[in-house]
Amino acid sequence: MVTYIRQLLFNHNCVVVPGLGAFIANYQPARLLAHESKICPPSKSIAFNRSLRQNDGLLIMQVARQEQIAYKAAEDQVMAFSRSCVEALDKHRSFLFKDIGRLYYDQDSNLLFEPADTVNFLIDANSLPVLDLQPIERLKQG
Repeated sequence: MVTYIRQLLFNHNCVVVPGLGAFIANYQPARLLAHESKICPPSKSIAFNRSLRQNDGLLIMQVARQEQIAYKAAEDQVMAFSRSCVEALDKHRSFLFKDIGRLYYDQDSNLLFEPADTVNFLIDANSLPVLDLQPIERLKQG
């Protein structure tokens, strides 16, 4: 299921996992990391909104298309995945969505999301590397 969520994040800015919440992708322009001497390409940063739990059909349709199954069967799979995420969070206080991020409970039982930085979900820039800046050596005129 995580693979389908990951696929959808490349083309959509919101992927709802019914009963769990939504992954939100926000455009981030290229940025300079002066303290690390790097330039990062533009990207989509991923956030999680627990309030958006209502099924919008996007994830279920993706599952139905990819697995060539009926909508109802895909809906059952998505809902089972959602329940397993909630159960894992309750039991282990953490759940990893590979290449997307990690949901976890803090010490005050607040649900938090830590995005992964392994994939650039902005299609136009996902193959652009992080560039290392090299200092320019100036020749002294003599």
